[in-house]
Amino acid sequence: MRVFKTRLFSKWARTVKLSDKQLKQAVEEMEKGLIDADLGGFIYKKRIALSGRGKRGGTRSVIAYQLRRKAFFIFGYAKSEKDNISAEELKIAKAFASELLSYNDQQLDILITDGKLIEVKYEK
Repeated sequence: MRVFKTRLFSKWARTVKLSDKQLKQAVEEMEKGLIDADLGGFIYKKRIALSGRGKRGGTRSVIAYQLRRKAFFIFGYAKSEKDNISAEELKIAKAFASELLSYNDQQLDILITDGKLIEVKYEK
């Protein structure tokens, strides 16, 4: 299982102090079937708790996810910012997910080298 974050998501995660360990835990929960919302087209919404707050007061992440293969954290937002993503954001996310999930390992490694994706490293 390879897990990635977009450059945009990575910048946002730093501002809200969301660690790679927390991202790892979110993907592990998804692998166990704990998904907050299946938005279709391999796009999922996942709540992630922040330190000192539970999941209800935490963040929401939009993830392109293919079971036991790949996960891409596309973007995130605080619950206080909005309840759900818009129809237009979902349309863009689905198109982006289709592209990301089609890449093979070599293509993903090139995107990492180019700084377009960051791989979340962790031990299973």
